Amino acid sequence: MIIIKVIAAIISFLFFGESKNLSFTAENPNLQNKDTLVEVKFSSKKVDSLLLHTANMPKFMPVITYKPDGYNEDSIFPVVYLLHGFSGNSKVWKYLFELNEVATELNAVIVCPDGNYDCWYVNSPINKSSKFEDYFFDELMPSIQKRYSIDTSKVIVTGYSMGGHGALSLYLKHPDKFFAVGSSSGVIDLNFSHYIKESLSKIVGSTKKELLAYSVITKLDTMKHFNKNIYIDCGKLDYLLPCNNELKKQLDAMKVKCTYITLSGHHSSDYWRQAFPMQFKQIKNWLKN
Repeated sequence: MIIIKVIAAIISFLFFGESKNLSFTAENPNLQNKDTLVEVKFSSKKVDSLLLHTANMPKFMPVITYKPDGYNEDSIFPVVYLLHGFSGNSKVWKYLFELNEVATELNAVIVCPDGNYDCWYVNSPINKSSKFEDYFFDELMPSIQKRYSIDTSKVIVTGYSMGGHGALSLYLKHPDKFFAVGSSSGVIDLNFSHYIKESLSKIVGSTKKELLAYSVITKLDTMKHFNKNIYIDCGKLDYLLPCNNELKKQLDAMKVKCTYITLSGHHSSDYWRQAFPMQFKQIKNWLKN
């Protein structure tokens, strides 16, 4: 037990820069596999840190959650999953926004999963230890719904770049599970990615056919059957603008309603700092209605 606590402290220090006031417990979350969820509780009323031991990904998966002011177990709250971009992790969002303020503004629990650097948020046909879809739906979502007082009719997923692709991809797998979906500078067609050789070739493949098979742009028909809230934005100088424009064109052809915004900017953190407040404002309006 002492060794476990020491390991927990080290992990917390590596991920959060401190290791005080930790408790370390394990439990069976009654998921679809027999692995144990391992929790590291961080000493904050507004921020929690978790480590999920999963059979679907290659390691303990960090998750950071932010709770709104006034969070309590007697009420239920919407949940917003934020998916980071290529080479990021669960911590990068705090360098873009003050997420406790966002959580309070939306009156929602915000969940920042770790995408294992470059999992592309899919079940990889190549790397059998990278099954993010299964992890998300079978382990992460049930764990969050068990630990927090969540309104399961108000589940939102969004992200930027690789995370924009991931949010739309997860939504298209199970649109019935989501209230709304968003994407900022999303890699709508994986053939547009700058990381085909470096990353995608090890996750889904490198040929045009292989990349299209896992691209959002080829799976849009599902959206015709679900009247959900959709928000897409992209920078006017972003190299991904053409595939985002194509997404909007196809949604229009199918008569699928979508909020689509283009703003000045490149594929950069400066762009996401200006774009996401607009998306959060739209999410707030959706949640009010």
